[in-house]
Amino acid sequence: MSTNLMLHEPPNALRLITQAYTSLLIIGFALLPTQFIAYLYFQQDPALKFEDHLFHEFAIAVATLEGCSSHM
Repeated sequence: MSTNLMLHEPPNALRLITQAYTSLLIIGFALLPTQFIAYLYFQQDPALKFEDHLFHEFAIAVATLEGCSSHM
């Protein structure tokens, strides 16, 4: 008994469509951060600012300690 299977290649048109779709998905996901940045740039009021230096220093300290503890 032979277990050889004959696999057929998909038509060139189908391969071209799937490659184009894959490329569009990759480009779309790559540009997703740009869409968020553009949204914030165009929708945010420039007069609104939030500055909290103490919170920023605390966040950096927590991130540093977390990075150090993951290497131990």
